[in-house]
Amino acid sequence: MPQAIPIALLLECSWGESLKVIILEDDDLVAHGLIRGLGYLGHAGVHCRRVVEAQTLVQNLPDVEIALIDIGLDEGESGEDFLVWLLRERPAVKRVLISGLARPRGFVDDPPHQLFLRKPFGQRELTTLFEALSPTTRKGELP
Repeated sequence: MPQAIPIALLLECSWGESLKVIILEDDDLVAHGLIRGLGYLGHAGVHCRRVVEAQTLVQNLPDVEIALIDIGLDEGESGEDFLVWLLRERPAVKRVLISGLARPRGFVDDPPHQLFLRKPFGQRELTTLFEALSPTTRKGELP
């Protein structure tokens, strides 16, 4: 399985030309699938299992561009809490809520800034999502 970039190494290296993605996901298989899928698209991702880990990365990595956020996390944590924090602390980071459950009440898609992606999804859906999130895609333009 592909490995996430170790956090210590990530803090010391350059991302290159790829989009910079934080993955907040408690399911390791889903996270590794996302990392592999991002790699196929030429992007770099780092996996966090806890909200505090994701917050720490965002605070220490000013060039993070996208956050993929699972709603239901282990130990009673919610990705929605991270979403609210991210909107307050780094509103320029694009946000994608991912869940096998229904879209949260009150959550509104605002392409390309905020989107919802329902699990399960494959490489085709991930590719379409990143085309919509790409800096070269204009707001309202369909991929």
